[in-house]
Amino acid sequence: MEISKHGGKREGAGRPKGTTKENKKVYKTFSVSCLEHELTLIKSNAEKQGKTPSRYLVDLALQDKN
Repeated sequence: MEISKHGGKREGAGRPKGTTKENKKVYKTFSVSCLEHELTLIKSNAEKQGKTPSRYLVDLALQDKN
């Protein structure tokens, strides 16, 4: 039996070529420290806008202040 270099013992097993990280957004993670009441306000404001707290903070930080 020939040993395959790709996933699994069955022929054709494994993830199809071209299905990983191609044309996908790569997100990075960072932490924010805040007080408990500040976190409550951030979550509340994000929910009011239909966003996650993360997306809310990114949008807020990147909005044009002109």
